[in-house]
Amino acid sequence: MKQIKFVKLIDTAIIPTRAHASDAGFDIATPIDITIPASGHQPTKLEIGIAMAIPDGYMGMILPRSSTGSKGLRMANTAGIID
Repeated sequence: MKQIKFVKLIDTAIIPTRAHASDAGFDIATPIDITIPASGHQPTKLEIGIAMAIPDGYMGMILPRSSTGSKGLRMANTAGIID
């Protein structure tokens, strides 16, 4: 498996991790304490403050967790492709 390098763009950024060694993806978190209202449809951008170096021949995807939709949250473009 290729090594993926992460760089903090802001001091409080949280470097993505895998919860288990067998996980296919990384968990990404925002370093900002924020409450998103349950009602309304106001878009909210979340800062993650990281950059990553994806090895040649690979791509990155940002996908919502399976439980996110049941909470009424969604990504603006459904999936983010990083190549």
